[in-house]
Amino acid sequence: PSRGSLASLHTILGAVVASLPRDVQVFEVSPGDMREQLGLKRNCGKAVMHNQIFTEHLPGGPLDYIHDWPPDAYDAWAAAYACLRINERGTVPVPP
Repeated sequence: PSRGSLASLHTILGAVVASLPRDVQVFEVSPGDMREQLGLKRNCGKAVMHNQIFTEHLPGGPLDYIHDWPPDAYDAWAAAYACLRINERGTVPVPP
């Protein structure tokens, strides 16, 4: 995570958000929000989050395949799960 990488990601984020229709509501989902939506403490470690996803949220799936996911895949799944839960409630997370 260098400054150059973060600057590039923010540029990409800005381009994506700018391309959305004006009536689309956009909200940020922080790592703490992701963990909270999984029923975990906002500051728990990634290993705890990945274990929670594997054991509690994806049981019955193709376990060999899920177990071989790289760490970023668990993070992406958690972000998507958090967005889904937040959208279902119709509320936007309030920063702590």
